[in-house]
Amino acid sequence: MSSIEQIALRFMARFNSDDLDGVIASFLEDGCYIDPGNVVHQGIDAIHAAMAPLFEGEPGSSEYIITDAIFDDAASKALVNWTLQIKGDGGQVSKLDGLDILTIKDGKIQSKNAFCKAAELKFEAA
Repeated sequence: MSSIEQIALRFMARFNSDDLDGVIASFLEDGCYIDPGNVVHQGIDAIHAAMAPLFEGEPGSSEYIITDAIFDDAASKALVNWTLQIKGDGGQVSKLDGLDILTIKDGKIQSKNAFCKAAELKFEAA
């Protein structure tokens, strides 16, 4: 397993462990998160403010399932395709597909550029 792969997979696992502090600690101090709306959140404080709402649901109510990934040590990049599965009240399940482009520097994430394939979530019966 490459170092880029380890860093990217550990980062994704922290989301599934409901570990906001771990997710934020994965970034460089001056790192950036470009959200699916193309808003740039520069620096740890801005990244924390942008990502905290993602962790406000009940633990275990959402899970990122990696569907495909490319890890390029030479370019210090990871492309991670994922499906976000969200469990709603009453057993409803919604799925959202997306892609993260992660740029790694000095063992941490320099940038996370997130893309989603849906404009809104649609809950379906489980």
